[in-house]
Amino acid sequence: MKPPTIYQLSATAVGITLSLFAMGDAEAYTFSRIFDDSGPYNFDDYSFYSSTPAINNQGTVAFEARLDLDQDPLPSHHDDRLYRDIIFSSNGQSLNPITQDMGFFEFKDINDSNTVAFSTQISSPRRPVYDLLTTNSAMLTTISRDQTNLGLGSDTFGDVVINNKGSAAFVQLDFDRNTLVTSIVISDGVNRTAIAESGSFFSAKSFDERLALNNKGNVAFEAFFDIGDSGIFIGNGDSTTRIADTNGLFSNFAHLSLNDSDTIAFAAALDDGSEGIFTSNGGSFTTIADTSGAFSSFSETLVRGKGNGVAINNNGTVAFGAKLDTGEYGIFTGSDPIADKIIAVGDSLFGSTVTSLDFSTKGFNDAGQVAFLAQLADGTRGIFRGDPESVKPEPVPEPSTGLGLLVISTIGAGSALRHKQK
Repeated sequence: MKPPTIYQLSATAVGITLSLFAMGDAEAYTFSRIFDDSGPYNFDDYSFYSSTPAINNQGTVAFEARLDLDQDPLPSHHDDRLYRDIIFSSNGQSLNPITQDMGFFEFKDINDSNTVAFSTQISSPRRPVYDLLTTNSAMLTTISRDQTNLGLGSDTFGDVVINNKGSAAFVQLDFDRNTLVTSIVISDGVNRTAIAESGSFFSAKSFDERLALNNKGNVAFEAFFDIGDSGIFIGNGDSTTRIADTNGLFSNFAHLSLNDSDTIAFAAALDDGSEGIFTSNGGSFTTIADTSGAFSSFSETLVRGKGNGVAINNNGTVAFGAKLDTGEYGIFTGSDPIADKIIAVGDSLFGSTVTSLDFSTKGFNDAGQVAFLAQLADGTRGIFRGDPESVKPEPVPEPSTGLGLLVISTIGAGSALRHKQK
């Protein structure tokens, strides 16, 4: 595993200089290599696309990686199909392992206090039980438990988000007299508030995994109606406001982001077949970018997985993934593909060329820093951070050898993590 490094924008004769000034007024970015798969930890097909990194307002990036068991052989009594997931955080200077055990973890989010939300499997794969947890490395908090045993191969908490108060918003599935009830819940492990619930208004399969949460405790979500249409809403447990639905201008919605001013950003397909990135504060809509110009598609933003990022920060800036008319996919902050480009497929990065990108709603902060997954032409896959020219990253020292791991096998009284097979 290579140490975190910084690709500096520098005029000195020492080191490599990378300038992403495109033309004219283009923003310049400095790129840090937070982590890559050249060492004992890697990304397989599952973790590479399920654990897109998140970044907080301190510039700390959190993500999930997997131990290469070929480089760390297990004792003979272990099943050779077992693997080890590790959740890391990094500020660009050193890697900090958050979890360590033989088992399944799924990273969810990180807040400004470096509290990380994640889920873990605590029972046999035949009857899976999952816990949703948060930790700040000093204390572990159980937020919720999923015991639906639906056999989905992962938890049902959905797109969990955590705010700076330590509250997490997530999807909760329960059975009431053999009827599946779906809820959107916000909880800090002690206090629990239902934001919305399937029933007479929302359908039983109502809530998509797309959630956003701000520091005021308001949750943005997409829901489906019994009549078949869908809409996006903001709720706090006392009231729910409909922002948009598919009865009018829009035909489909994608991932959501919500800032502390209750401005929501989202990707949407329109009835006329076009697509766009929009914002709203409960009134009219503002178009950030659409397919009438240089962008050919936001369709990769409209599906789970690759390129699924739309994020708004507290300055009102929106970062998003889009495909250009020329075919390149990139991350942008506005409608000008030159001046507003952060990085795109085909760009040079760390001596190679970007061949694919993945960016999430949690990958953009108030300083304008962006965390993303990238695959390079040399075969490297890794986590990178882009810093605007105004943000000066600190020099990166050699990483320490001490891990200081939090051992998650201490979860709960008498509980133990079970091994999950591939």
